[in-house]
Amino acid sequence: MIAIILGLLAQHIVPVLIVAGGIILAIWQRRAGAKAAEAKQAKAELRARETADEVEDAIAGRSAGENRERLKRWGR
Repeated sequence: MIAIILGLLAQHIVPVLIVAGGIILAIWQRRAGAKAAEAKQAKAELRARETADEVEDAIAGRSAGENRERLKRWGR
């Protein structure tokens, strides 16, 4: 009787454990992917901020008229 019960449990529990393990693995991989995407976005935002700071520093010492003249030449 005990052997029959253990046999039935083994038939039903092993597949459930395999599926549960697969679900846990999928969740873990998704979170790792999300963290990688967040890091990539943060790096891109930092590069954009650095570029904006460089531009602001470049135009800070000039008058508005001089900046307009330089932009006209640059835009052509």
